[in-house]
This record gives sequence, structure tokens and C-alpha cells, in this order.
Amino acid sequence: MSENAAIDKKKRRGRPKTFEKSRVLELALKAYWEGNPADVSLNAICKLAEVSKPSLYREFGSEDGLTLAALEDYSDSVLTGVGNILDKDCEFSQSLETLVEFVAKDPVFDAGCLYVKMRAARRQFGPLTQARITEIEAVSAARFLGFLQRNSDNGSWKSDIPIKLAARYLNEQVGLALAQRSTHEDVGTIEDMLRIAFKQFEV
Repeated sequence: MSENAAIDKKKRRGRPKTFEKSRVLELALKAYWEGNPADVSLNAICKLAEVSKPSLYREFGSEDGLTLAALEDYSDSVLTGVGNILDKDCEFSQSLETLVEFVAKDPVFDAGCLYVKMRAARRQFGPLTQARITEIEAVSAARFLGFLQRNSDNGSWKSDIPIKLAARYLNEQVGLALAQRSTHEDVGTIEDMLRIAFKQFEV
């Protein structure tokens, strides 16, 4: 090997890789989602993405900034699916059935729900991520409340159960089903359990 070739090879080996923020976020989101997000270390993310801690800190500010960004991305791309079902102007029982099918069977939840996982371990995350978890909780609660209120107002759903309590129950049943998806519970069993839970809402 010539002297110039050896120098060029050494330069290439020492040249830092370009930090691709979107790629790092994609890999981090996948790692958090497929495992237990509270147990995924920053070192593991850096190794997976082949980036240094300083470069990651420059882009995301902190580990808390990274988990926040991952949760934000997840919320925008996945959690909107549940909201769309609740917001859609459909017959009440059909909306519940669509919700059952989506939560119990959709492949997007084969690894469970990142938000549900993070909510269960919220104290292990930084303040920014904890605050976002709380915000998503509030939005989710409002979505379920609005869904029941709308159907109560138009006569599609009638019950003696207080609407706020019913909305919370519905929300928690969905959260339980998503937690079961993460433990690879039988899909048919999850589906059946949701339908039994939703019988409370039959008119």
C-alpha cells in the first residue's frame, strides 16, 4: 500500500459519521417500543445508532429529550388511530366494535403500546417525558368523555352510569387491552375480554 493510500484510509477511518436525527429517533422509538422503555439505556441507543453521547445530547438536549421526542413521534403516528375512531361520526355500537378490532388485532400494537408502557413506568423518566405522558392522559380522557357525551346527546347511548365514570372505565379497558398486547396475550382472548367489558355500554 502506498503512503498516500495509507493516509487516506486513516482519514476515512477517523472521520465522524453524519448525525441523522430522524434515523436516531426512529431507532430509539423502535427500541423503546419493542422492549421495556425504562430499561433501554442511552448507551444502548448510542450503540444501536452508532453515534456518540455528545452528538446525541447536542440534538436532543438530554436523555429526557430523546424519550420525549420518541413519545411525541409515537403519539402523532399511532395514538391518533384511537382518537380517529372516537371522533368519527358513526353508529355507537359500530364505533365500539371498530375500537375492539383496532386495539385487539391491529399489527401496529404487536409490540404493545409505547404510551401505555411509559405511563406504567412514568417515574423512571425525566420531567419533560412525564409531563407529556400527563398531557396525553388528559387528551385521551377528554376524547373518551366527548365520545360518550356526543352519543348520549344524540340518544345512541343511554345509561344511569355517570358519563365521567363511564368514560374512564372505557379508557382503562382499552389501556388494559394494550398492555396485554405487549405481553403477547392471545388476540382472541383480548378481543373477547373487550367485548365483555363493552357490554356495559349496550343500550
